[in-house]
Amino acid sequence: MKLFMRAGTAILAALVVGGCAAPYSEAPQAINFPTSQQEKLQAAAHWEVVSTDLAREIMASLPTPLTGNLHVAIPGESSPFTEVMKEELITQLVRGGYPVAKSPDAALSVEIDTQVLKFSAGRGQGRGIGVPTALAAGAWAVRTLSTEVSGKTTAAATATAGLIGVDLYRWFKAQSAWGATPQTEIVVSVSVADESRYLARATHVYYVADSDRALYDAAATKVFYVVGAR
Repeated sequence: MKLFMRAGTAILAALVVGGCAAPYSEAPQAINFPTSQQEKLQAAAHWEVVSTDLAREIMASLPTPLTGNLHVAIPGESSPFTEVMKEELITQLVRGGYPVAKSPDAALSVEIDTQVLKFSAGRGQGRGIGVPTALAAGAWAVRTLSTEVSGKTTAAATATAGLIGVDLYRWFKAQSAWGATPQTEIVVSVSVADESRYLARATHVYYVADSDRALYDAAATKVFYVVGAR
């Protein structure tokens, strides 16, 4: 009897360790991608960073030497975002030593294209792991230092440790954007092409604050709604 009980316990332990996953399924199991990061656009200064990054990639891909001029254009409707992007790209290209023409005649086209995507609300983010530990460790370290110096932890020292712990919490969390995961994302592409081929192209994806969506919407010929995605 004991032998059967031990065997049953071993099988149960193996199932627990194995995650109790069924060996067969009618559909693939949904899993998360490895954790990655994506910037959130929240200020015009961020637009400058975007244009600088895209211009750097474009200039690195262009043929050397480049024959002819470049002309920066926005196909379709424009928006505050694409208008600023156009001016910033012109600035970056001129600084990089490339001739930028005011007219498209006989020039290579530099086109800015965007797509605005709207995902479902409530997409989760597991970004709180490790923060309580950092907060507790920081407060503990300050409280310990106060004890070593004064011989006892006073109420004021404890309060100071707590405040510094909060500062440490904010410091560790500074890289993460506040609030829920935005529903709105934007895909920004810059292409350099002649009449028959692409010479250079760069594409980046960013979060957009949902309340700022009007600054980006007109840039897209169509707003894409992704239904049911989480």
